[in-house]
Amino acid sequence: MTAAHRLAGPRHAVPRRHPLIIAFVVLVILGAGGFELWRSVAHEGPPDVAAAGPGYWVSTHGSDRAAGTPASPWRTIQHAVALAPAGSKIFVRGGNYAPFQLDRAGLTVTSAPGERATIVGRSGTRNVVTVTAGGTTVANLTVQGCVPNPRANVDITGDEGSGIRIDQTGKVTVSGVTVRDSDGHNAAGLPVGCYGVLVTDSTDVHVTKSDVYHNGAGIVVSGGGGRGVLVDDNDVHDQNVIIWNSAAPDDDFGGYGLAATFVSESPGPVFRGNTVQRNHGESSDYGDDGGGMELYDASNITISQNTFEANDGVMETGTSGRSACGGTVFSDNKAIGTGPDFDTGLVLRCGTGMVISGNTFTNMAKFTFLLQTGGDFAGKIDGTRITGNEVTRRAGVAIWRLQYASAQPTGLAIEHNRYAGPATGFAILHGVSSEDTVTFDGWRAATGFDAGSSVSDP
Repeated sequence: MTAAHRLAGPRHAVPRRHPLIIAFVVLVILGAGGFELWRSVAHEGPPDVAAAGPGYWVSTHGSDRAAGTPASPWRTIQHAVALAPAGSKIFVRGGNYAPFQLDRAGLTVTSAPGERATIVGRSGTRNVVTVTAGGTTVANLTVQGCVPNPRANVDITGDEGSGIRIDQTGKVTVSGVTVRDSDGHNAAGLPVGCYGVLVTDSTDVHVTKSDVYHNGAGIVVSGGGGRGVLVDDNDVHDQNVIIWNSAAPDDDFGGYGLAATFVSESPGPVFRGNTVQRNHGESSDYGDDGGGMELYDASNITISQNTFEANDGVMETGTSGRSACGGTVFSDNKAIGTGPDFDTGLVLRCGTGMVISGNTFTNMAKFTFLLQTGGDFAGKIDGTRITGNEVTRRAGVAIWRLQYASAQPTGLAIEHNRYAGPATGFAILHGVSSEDTVTFDGWRAATGFDAGSSVSDP
């Protein structure tokens, strides 16, 4: 045997160590924190701590016995909410997570930089994300699969469930979220869905830059006055079921993109710069129900610079009789009628002192404006001003339809509007009892409206 052979020794003299055994020994030495680090990195890759900044971390590969650090993340968002100090950011890594309640003030829950966390609804859990603490933010999450309550109580707003529910609090921001895919069946076997984002009895709430679709309704503000609530720059589209769908007659609702109900403070909620498209769902009462904007027992709402297209109507107002629906402004919006025969314009059943100005309406079905002061959900529209709007008619469709319960509303002003389309078949004056139409000149002579308005036939 040569010296070289003696130095090297036989090949089997020194057994090779398996890398996993070595890693296991190292992790035992490092303890639980090392194990969480190995498990997280092995499955996800390292988190972008530099982009995130200070905060606490949650991962589907973490543990609620860990420290909540990037190297040793927690497993559940609820655990993070319980332990993170006020003012903290909670970064949630990509993957699916259980519903949670943000019930401690001053916290932010957001997806980790470059990742997207998804909060998934569960049967028996009313809301996927519930926010009940002020000074909080929910950002850059996907919230999906809210399971509607099959035995919901129609007398309780939102009892069907919500993707995100903000309840009895204030100073809350929801930004950059996606709320999607809530559908199920009620006890009668009829299709229903949850609200996308529901704000109840809360003030100073900002819902912005979010994508809300395939729910029972889009973004809704209900109760509590609505002071300081801003809903802006959202894409609210394709709600494809409704909230309440029953075998009883004439009580269905939902399917709309935006809504304000039971709010009265001044100033009230503001809906601005949203894109609202194709919102309607199957209804046992009406065949199809929904719309771009719904106001019910709601006053002092500002609706401006939104785009409405192919909904079950642009906007509808109504009342139970306990609200005058006063002081609302609908201005500088664009409404495009590219949908089916129910893609109508504005249905105004109540709206004392409402201002409707500077809007553009194109190709609405059946009518652009329906003024109705009799029948279900109707109140007064005294003092309403409809001025400075541009209307392009769909072929063969009247622009105005008047359905007054008795005398013409007091102080109603319709003036300085511009109409494109033929002067014939312009309006229906007695929509309750007759479908006979009048010309533009006949409309002005009979009502005194639009004396300074113009009509042109392109």
